[in-house]
Amino acid sequence: MSSIELDILINQVAQGHVGALNAWSEISTLSMEEIRGALRRVNALAQQAGIVESDIPEALMKSGVKPTRTAAVLVQKGSLGVQLARITTLPNADLRDGWLISLALLSIADARRRATKCKESCLHWWHRDLGNPDVVRVIREAERR
Repeated sequence: MSSIELDILINQVAQGHVGALNAWSEISTLSMEEIRGALRRVNALAQQAGIVESDIPEALMKSGVKPTRTAAVLVQKGSLGVQLARITTLPNADLRDGWLISLALLSIADARRRATKCKESCLHWWHRDLGNPDVVRVIREAERR
């Protein structure tokens, strides 16, 4: 999967146009190395969007991951950036949980950012309506140039 396709998919999930489990179905067909890379990308975008530790309870609820699962326990231990990095190194069987939690964190932080910092004059392509196929087509075409 190309980096632009991954970014579009991640941001479609963040905007609520694609379900996190549907995105996992697509990502899970990749090699384990690529899956871990995709998870690192989600975590980087979540941090750029401004995740904070107070987002964790909502993210766990939104993700549907039980709070006793390894990835959930990690994010609740503080130092969120460090814990997100640790999630990418979990055993393969735990990566799905990490994916769901990380996407939930991104979704929460990105919604907050769109409602505040990017409310009036945002030029970020990832804040455009990625549920609109024409918008996605334009983004893809721009990336090819």
